[in-house]
Amino acid sequence: MFANHVAESEREKVRFWHALPEGWEAMEYDTFLDQRRHLIAKVIQAGYAKLAEGIDPFDQVPPTIPPPTVAELVAAGESETVEFKSSLFHSYKPEIPAKVITGSVIKTVAAFLNTSGGTLAIGMADDEMPRTGARHASKASRVTTSV
Repeated sequence: MFANHVAESEREKVRFWHALPEGWEAMEYDTFLDQRRHLIAKVIQAGYAKLAEGIDPFDQVPPTIPPPTVAELVAAGESETVEFKSSLFHSYKPEIPAKVITGSVIKTVAAFLNTSGGTLAIGMADDEMPRTGARHASKASRVTTSV
């Protein structure tokens, strides 16, 4: 009867929130109550976590992937999701005004935000060599961010 009224994709959630043990329809009543007591405690704990911290036990949290190191970025080079900028404000070429540099960075960030994201490494030139503001990989890694 349960299977007739609850979609297969929802059965796990319904069983959880109603503290129904697997195979509950065919259980003896005392066995059902014994198993359900343990499940009710889990429902109460999950309900408390949802109210206190906003955590839903059925929310799928994707695994956290650590950002690439500067060495990994340099080795891979620029791509659709990786962009090197020598500076956020300063132009290393006298013929290019600083506002062009800043505008280019803003456009890159906007492009990453309008797609699936990316990594912007400031302090790295297109030729993949650290600039004055980021002579060492440790300094460059502090200005590397993912959007």
